[in-house]
Amino acid sequence: MLSAILAAVLLAPAAHAADPEAPVLTLIQPPAEAVVPGQPAAVTFTASAPVTFVVFHFRDAYTRETVRAEWTGPGTTTASVAPITAKTISLSGTHQLTDVYVAGGGLARFVHRGEEPAGSAPLSSGDLQIDNPNPTLADFPAYTPVIKEERVPGLRLSIANPVTVWPAGAEISYQWFSDGQPIPGATNPDYGLGLSEAGTTITLTISATAPSYRPAQFTSAPYGPAARTVLVPRVVMAGNAAVGGSIRPEFGSPVPPSVIPDGGTPTYTYLWKRDGVPIPGAVQPQYTVTADDVAHLLSVDFTLSYDGGLSSKTVTTPAVRARAAAQTSGFDADGRADVFARTADGTLMLYPGNGAGGWLPAHAVGWGWGGFDKLLAPGDFDGDGAPDVLARDAAGRLFLYSGNGAGGWKGSRQVGAGWQGMKDIVGAGDFTGDGFNDVLARTAQNTIVVYPGDGRGSWLAPATVGWGWDGLDQLTAVDMDGDFKTDLVARDQQGSLRLFRGDGAGGFMNVSAQTIGTGWTFARIGTVGDFTGDGDPDVFAVDGGGSLSMYLTNATAKGRSLAEGYWKGASKVGWGWGGFTAVF
Repeated sequence: MLSAILAAVLLAPAAHAADPEAPVLTLIQPPAEAVVPGQPAAVTFTASAPVTFVVFHFRDAYTRETVRAEWTGPGTTTASVAPITAKTISLSGTHQLTDVYVAGGGLARFVHRGEEPAGSAPLSSGDLQIDNPNPTLADFPAYTPVIKEERVPGLRLSIANPVTVWPAGAEISYQWFSDGQPIPGATNPDYGLGLSEAGTTITLTISATAPSYRPAQFTSAPYGPAARTVLVPRVVMAGNAAVGGSIRPEFGSPVPPSVIPDGGTPTYTYLWKRDGVPIPGAVQPQYTVTADDVAHLLSVDFTLSYDGGLSSKTVTTPAVRARAAAQTSGFDADGRADVFARTADGTLMLYPGNGAGGWLPAHAVGWGWGGFDKLLAPGDFDGDGAPDVLARDAAGRLFLYSGNGAGGWKGSRQVGAGWQGMKDIVGAGDFTGDGFNDVLARTAQNTIVVYPGDGRGSWLAPATVGWGWDGLDQLTAVDMDGDFKTDLVARDQQGSLRLFRGDGAGGFMNVSAQTIGTGWTFARIGTVGDFTGDGDPDVFAVDGGGSLSMYLTNATAKGRSLAEGYWKGASKVGWGWGGFTAVF
């Protein structure tokens, strides 16, 4: 019947939904008493013109249960319709009249609640009250949503255990809350946190309705306080890991740290560790290496924080092995690099550095040193924490002069024999990576032999680590690339400075030597450690006129980026050094 009437109405040429002559209901009167499902009840209406067909749709606000009432008859302006007779309705309470379809005289219109045309009764006047003594509503299954986080790279929250199957016809809505207040617009199953939510507690409420089900809300356990995503670039260790030196973490990338969402100023904390165990009180940005650290691995947990520590990330630097005191650093107990020089009459002079590329007053620290043909500063060779000196005489005997850590000597003793055949002898720092200072020597056959120190003034078994070193001179051991591994620098016959990178385990990396300088036609080349106090070792050179220059390595920056060069400058720091018979 409804389809025939609708077809007739739609075929009527003058009829359309907006036609002002189409009839409207001027009165809608529901039953005076609450309707009991299964019992007859009538809705009365009055129309503005004769009608032949009226359909009422009632909807329960919670279960979305729809009740339909239909009237068909001859044209009339007043009639009653029984909306409910034997139908079972699930829920007691108000069933709202949501829309009415009215047809009459070949005209028809739909009227929706809230859009009633002029002259028509408000649909709210026709709401039904239902009294169901035997409701048949079911409960939604028990459910507690769990919030999970995803860093992408900002913080996005979603449901870790979503419901895969809801009851038929279910309608689901979502609302995210921050500290109990709804977040405007946060009505999707997931939510990307903004800066305003940092530090707040987040919850999610899921509301569900379905026909024949009681409405339900499911609220998650609190998440938070919510932390932002902290991005920290690669962190590397920089500095001097020998006793008396200091090490520090540095960013190994030009990209600065950041936080998502952006905003705020970071704070930094440090926790230094020895062999993975926190060092008591070591919480400063840099750490000064002590004698207790020698041969142990040092690292630092570096934490960058925002929001009072709520948003943070901790990274651990690669560990470096602490080494015995290197070269002449702190020979006079001030921890600054010093230079030894021997005069023509055999007097050994100490030129103390001031830690900033200059000098303190020089003074003699020994006499009668003219009988030695090779002098070198191996650093702390006997394990007492003070730098020492090794000296070879014409008979090939090697003597250890133990420094007292205060600019003088504790004594001397022979530590080797048969060294007369060595073309070069170089203090190599910790070349083998065990924390103790070693010596490199070039033999008459132009092989390179490492003589590992045992940390107590004696030797471990030597090993040949290089061949074919003829045509090279001025051997100098220095960490040129900031990787805490001793490298060997040598000058070739063309005056080019060649770099042989150490592998940190008593050998050289399997790569070709690099040219890191040209025109090095100097009388003497060597190193005394960090002379300028910038944290990087320096290489000294004495030219033919007796001028002493310091060439500043770029080790720390080189350790952060392969694109950096090996040098960052040079400065002339002395004159009249041509008369010395040894500088080391």
